[in-house]
Amino acid sequence: MFPEDKIIEIFSMCDDFSKVFDNIVPKSTITGVNSEKKHEYHRDGNMSDSEAMTILILLHNSGYRCLQHFNLDYVCTHMRHLFFMTVSYNHLIKLERKKGRFF
Repeated sequence: MFPEDKIIEIFSMCDDFSKVFDNIVPKSTITGVNSEKKHEYHRDGNMSDSEAMTILILLHNSGYRCLQHFNLDYVCTHMRHLFFMTVSYNHLIKLERKKGRFF
């Protein structure tokens, strides 16, 4: 469906964007009274922000309409060699909500 070199190109653009964005946001964010942290888990997700963004970009350019089916049917089967630490649909949604900044 997608050429491997195009997926790598999209991932590298997402990774470059994520690095710049992560450096800029803490400097320009206003912290207020309600900026308390919610419960944090002890381990981080296995998938990086760039990988999750790449999967979402590929979803929008595919024929799939549902992230869950795209993740199960295509990412976990055909792109396993590109995304070694694929996560479940539920964890991908949690990443999307937690990092809601660019998803």
